[in-house]
Amino acid sequence: PLGFALLASAGLATVVWLMAQALLGTPMSFEPVYRCHREGYYPTCKVLFDEINLRDASRGTWTYGPNQYGQSTTGKYNCRMRMSSTGGDTFIFWE
Repeated sequence: PLGFALLASAGLATVVWLMAQALLGTPMSFEPVYRCHREGYYPTCKVLFDEINLRDASRGTWTYGPNQYGQSTTGKYNCRMRMSSTGGDTFIFWE
């Protein structure tokens, strides 16, 4: 049992090391999203769409209300996806 445990640990460590090398060597994509409601920043934003849809949010729809848990995270995700699909880089999510 001790030999198996050592061999399994060494195997697991090797797999983790190989995955870390592969993942750390791959650049991650980065799409900046700006906050447009800071003081003095809003006038520089160009409004592409001004949408309000307060129906309960579900992923993949253009609804921005609270999700099934009463949180705004799904609505913010939908808002960001809508922003990306229209070529924008800034959104304001009013709560």
